[in-house]
Amino acid sequence: MIVDRKVLLRELESVTPGFARRPIIEQSCWFVFKDGDVFTHNDEVSCRRRCCLKIEGAVHARPLLKVLKKSKGLTFKVQTLPEHLRLSNFHNKARIVRDPKISLAIDSVEEPKTWSPLGKEFLEAVSLTVDSVARATTNDALTYLHITPEKVEAGNDGELCRYRTATGLTESILIKPDVVTPIIQADVKKVSLTKDWIHFKDRSGLLISCRRYHEAFPDTSKIFEAKGNRLTLPVELIGAIERANLFAKRNYNHVLRGTVQCKIPTDQRVSIVLQENKVKVIGTSTIDEKLKGEYTEFVDVQYQGPPMCFKKDADWISRIVRRYTECQVTPERLIVRTPKLAHVFVVDGEE
Repeated sequence: MIVDRKVLLRELESVTPGFARRPIIEQSCWFVFKDGDVFTHNDEVSCRRRCCLKIEGAVHARPLLKVLKKSKGLTFKVQTLPEHLRLSNFHNKARIVRDPKISLAIDSVEEPKTWSPLGKEFLEAVSLTVDSVARATTNDALTYLHITPEKVEAGNDGELCRYRTATGLTESILIKPDVVTPIIQADVKKVSLTKDWIHFKDRSGLLISCRRYHEAFPDTSKIFEAKGNRLTLPVELIGAIERANLFAKRNYNHVLRGTVQCKIPTDQRVSIVLQENKVKVIGTSTIDEKLKGEYTEFVDVQYQGPPMCFKKDADWISRIVRRYTECQVTPERLIVRTPKLAHVFVVDGEE
């Protein structure tokens, strides 16, 4: 069998979101080939697509990806051996571990039967709300993203975010925030719901299935109804936030995502302090005591009231200020409100 190296590499890379961060489940960091499709599965995310490599069984993913990325040849001749997959061309030869038996639970994912188009603003909605999902809280429902037929929302002890839009779903569900990045990167267009999974599909036929949860999300409507004094955020705030973010690089966790070692920042937020007639933007680095530093910048603004402070991801704030310069302020909350987006921050006193 002859396969195109670049085509195979593209197809395999598209299903890598289904790899497990920690390979506790057998074959959860392997590519599984069955009936002309390639699968990955980690019990929370499952990926599937048609593949040009027509074999059966499971293949160790890391060495296969490395060979495809580093090889100089345009094509590979592929041979299946009892316990290996052999790839060869004029420049390279490789033998990669293969298991003819499929033990990964790919059949545990329910098969979607009917598909509906996703709402036009669905990906925008999940990208703007997912950062508000609680990482740890006494209310388990707040550790998920809440998606209903007419809105996407998330919250934690310090903030709530809601985006009103037709999502394309027919019922309300909860999903984990980790699955949002793969569906955004895939630019998914269609959705299907089954009992325990929500399925997304892109134009190329890539299928990303995410486990859904059934806990009750708290009613947040009264919080979003709060009114406050109008405040216009100056565009100069964007540059101040970007400069403060240079000092907001925090500690990193080294996490294995499938076959890739990733550095994930544990905290990379800037502080926004609203004071009388000015906004103070603070970025603080806490990598270690020797490299500790801080950046502070003041931006003029028309505001009369008590000092208020909140922390948020710098990229997120910049996106909001670029699109929405109007907000409302109460003694307890700062509220960004547009016809579709509402974001409520619980504010503290000045740091």
